[in-house]
Amino acid sequence: LAEETAHWPFVITEAQVWPRHFIPTDAIISGVMPSGGQLSLTTTWRDDTVPELASGVGYAGYWKELPTLAPGQYELALDFATSAYEGVLFPRGFPERGIHLAMGRPGIDAASEIPFLKRQIQSFQVVSGDQWILVLNVSNFHRTYGGFWLAPRVAPSSMLQIHANIKTALNFSIVGSMIIIMFYTYMLFQRRRSDLPALFLALTCLAIVLRLIGIENLLSYFTEAVDSKLMFEFVTRIEYGSMALVTITFLEFLRRTFTLVRLPRFIYIACHSFSILLLLACLLCPPIVFTKLVGY
Repeated sequence: LAEETAHWPFVITEAQVWPRHFIPTDAIISGVMPSGGQLSLTTTWRDDTVPELASGVGYAGYWKELPTLAPGQYELALDFATSAYEGVLFPRGFPERGIHLAMGRPGIDAASEIPFLKRQIQSFQVVSGDQWILVLNVSNFHRTYGGFWLAPRVAPSSMLQIHANIKTALNFSIVGSMIIIMFYTYMLFQRRRSDLPALFLALTCLAIVLRLIGIENLLSYFTEAVDSKLMFEFVTRIEYGSMALVTITFLEFLRRTFTLVRLPRFIYIACHSFSILLLLACLLCPPIVFTKLVGY
């Protein structure tokens, strides 16, 4: 193995990037990297690494030659990318063995892009003499930051999938726990309507559930394909709107539970004002607007 794969997983922190260009199919078939690329980080587009995409909006092509891998079964993990990507993982000289990768449909503008967020783990078989190449075309026209949230990773078979399964199980366990607490505290409120702390704790649990559904995109586990941006917008509005709901409901829970401890009034008003502004923006504005309001 190459030296950089001594510790798994191997994280693809850098790749050749072509801002505002997609890598053509003929380059994949020939296995020859196009000219004009620049070495850049694989995570979110920044003005210090990809100044052509400093605004976070646009599209780009990625080309990365993986280090020499010993024969065996491996996995490639692609975390959420904003907002869509398509690509191929293939051994040089054997494009027919290539594996197609896609989430949503990248485009050169907002109208041609179908955004979708979903984690993906893809298995591939390495044989002796293989030189594997990862090519990805990524676009972002519907959120603040473009590029990958986490750098792509490669590891021997089952390692990345096990980690993903553990994280998924934890996410759904937390959601289940929050739902149980929500119903329990709401029943306390139903039995005694003056128990407002119980009501706001139930609402806080509901907001946390929505936040987890949004930020971890739990709905994607039940959705395989999309043909419009409705799912993306729905999940993104939940993700950011629930941030505001958590702040509002939890502050109200604290204010009514710990009556002898008071936040300064300006902090209370500022938090509620910003949360209400964010909630209204999530309901009325496109995602590219309210994601900039929060800053990520």
